Amino acid sequence: MVEQQQVTAANAAALGTKLLQISGGWVYTSAPAYASFDPRPRLNLLRDIIEENDQKVLIFAPYKHMVAEIGKFLNSKEGLGAGSTAVYDDKSGDEVLFEFQDTDQYKALVSHPGPIGHGNTLTRANMVIWYSPIADYEVFEQACFRIRRISQEHKQQILYLCSTPIEAKFYGILHRKENIQNAFLTLVEEASRE
Repeated sequence: MVEQQQVTAANAAALGTKLLQISGGWVYTSAPAYASFDPRPRLNLLRDIIEENDQKVLIFAPYKHMVAEIGKFLNSKEGLGAGSTAVYDDKSGDEVLFEFQDTDQYKALVSHPGPIGHGNTLTRANMVIWYSPIADYEVFEQACFRIRRISQEHKQQILYLCSTPIEAKFYGILHRKENIQNAFLTLVEEASRE
């Protein structure tokens, strides 16, 4: 159980959440503690996509520990370099969003999609990258709309990082606007039989 830190799954929804966390490279063992898998291939791909894009990029991850680790990587010399990426979390204020939107300070902004999903215009970015899927269609949809505003001057792209069948199926559920809870439970049941 991830080197004896005892990952637990009390029910099917919790198991599905654990599977999504593991796919992303980090899984809560007992919050706020988490175990790390090897997320380097996914992080390197994320870095390469950001470097290739000519505008700013929004990165969304559904877990606080993922947001922190992605930010740490992108701000390292193996990532985009120190000061390249803003991290929007419980500790940061709206000045981070202002600096991202209204200055040239940051190339990327990483956040949980919930806090910035409503009412914020982030059109300096032309790309949204979902590091991992989220289990809330409304939050998913609103987060994608942060770059699709009247002031947007560039073609927009929404990209989904995916390395496991459960993630691919989950993104499909979001695209089809299915009832998330029912579809998620069915998905977890199917995954547990494989």
